[in-house]
Amino acid sequence: LTRDRSFAVDVLLGSALPGLSQDARQVLDEFPSTAEALDAYDVLVAIDFDWQQLDARACSRLERWVARDSGGLFLMAGGVFMEAWLAENQFEAIRNLHPVELRRGERLLLTPQQGFSQPRPLRFSPDGEDAEFLWLSPNRIASQTIWTEFPGVYSCFDTATAKPGATVYARLGQADGLSLAGQEPVYLAGHLYGSG
Repeated sequence: LTRDRSFAVDVLLGSALPGLSQDARQVLDEFPSTAEALDAYDVLVAIDFDWQQLDARACSRLERWVARDSGGLFLMAGGVFMEAWLAENQFEAIRNLHPVELRRGERLLLTPQQGFSQPRPLRFSPDGEDAEFLWLSPNRIASQTIWTEFPGVYSCFDTATAKPGATVYARLGQADGLSLAGQEPVYLAGHLYGSG
């Protein structure tokens, strides 16, 4: 994104040592600590972020920023930090921001993040096929053709249930092409949360 001059990118890399260089306008030492600091951003991209770094007030501030201030939030599951914070009650506001139902508690020990030795294809819903932000070509048909050439992914967080009102764009398909509609894990989904 830093190559596109229309973006101003700041980076908070929670697992980095102080002083680490990043391809960014600014390297942040902490999550924005005030509502004013958060308002400086249009979108936050959280890739397997360690939400345990935030206290309850910061989680509430983030939830308000999305719901009331129309903040954009892109959340990506991961296998490093996600399992730890999911089980904690204090992160209910963060779980609520996700467009899918996230399992937690004792079920975490039974159903870890799914990893595969062979790539699993993505199966786009009609909404996913119509979503221009997922097109890899200027038109829908050409984009679908390009996506069919993509071999798939090797990991997916184990959730098959989208929240009411959420839009499922893609689910994880079976390598053999056989699967029950709506039963595969959700790979990509979105929803409106308040005004964000």
